[in-house]
Amino acid sequence: MKKGNKLFQRKIKRDGSLTRLPADFIIDENGKIKAVHYGTNIEDHLPITEILNN
Repeated sequence: MKKGNKLFQRKIKRDGSLTRLPADFIIDENGKIKAVHYGTNIEDHLPITEILNN
């Protein structure tokens, strides 16, 4: 833990609210929205299978 603390002494600047949630969109070349996903937590994104299928 001491080694980790030495590596990360610099504080990371926060760029907004920590309560923001992700939203992912797939938009085709004509501007049509093909898929939308609103995350429920910071790690919640469109599944890779959904991305590859569109």
